[in-house]
Amino acid sequence: MDDQLVDAGKLDIASLQRAKTVQGEAGESLNALVSKLGLVAERDLAEVLVHLLDCPLVRKEGFPTEALYPERFNASFLKGVGGAYPR
Repeated sequence: MDDQLVDAGKLDIASLQRAKTVQGEAGESLNALVSKLGLVAERDLAEVLVHLLDCPLVRKEGFPTEALYPERFNASFLKGVGGAYPR
């Protein structure tokens, strides 16, 4: 994906080299690192992935605001596992 980020103009070669150096030390994925280091915005990463994977980008508005099928899920379970549950 690093080549695609450079080709899309989202990351320059020097920044890519910096991220690869840190990747060798940290052992994290390059995708996570370029975002964590502030070299590429998460939105830009998403746009490159959408193109690479040929899938749609789901925006915030694409998600329901209310829980779907709330009767199927136990509220205490969702709270216990850190799930999103309205208070």
